Amino acid sequence: MSTARQITATVAAIIAAVIETMVVYQWHVQECSMTSLFVGVIGYTLLLGGAWAFIDQQIKEREK
Repeated sequence: MSTARQITATVAAIIAAVIETMVVYQWHVQECSMTSLFVGVIGYTLLLGGAWAFIDQQIKEREK
């Protein structure tokens, strides 16, 4: 794995962790159910994972 891909993967993981932590905290403060929290975390993980996969694919293509 190239350095650029490693950096983007690390940045994406940090961004995902921060966003998911903020979402869980805010939704917990608003007294949302555990199901909502779980679905929110899964949803944001999939959304950010898809964005990272797109960026990773673009990096792979440019490295060829």
